[in-house]
Amino acid sequence: MRVRNTGTEDASFIGASIPLPNALDPVAVTSSQGTCTRSREGSILCKLGNLAPKQELVVTVQCIPRAIGNLTVRAFAMTEILDRDANSGNDDPTTLLTVLP
Repeated sequence: MRVRNTGTEDASFIGASIPLPNALDPVAVTSSQGTCTRSREGSILCKLGNLAPKQELVVTVQCIPRAIGNLTVRAFAMTEILDRDANSGNDDPTTLLTVLP
């Protein structure tokens, strides 16, 4: 997951959630900034701190698949304060995965 601040002000107190499908077992989680943990429900939850304008950070989740087929992983990142984002249409990344035998 790549989080980029395309705005003109700092993005403060960024949090992220990556709900994983049941067919994926997370093995490792790393982030270029902040910390991430695995919840009991299988989601990855991150506290990523602040991000200056035009900067980005990356959260990487390595998983072992338990099923073959198409999987969808949808990640969410948001700030805990008022978001003055003029283009909220770019705030919802989705990744489609195909697991092959």
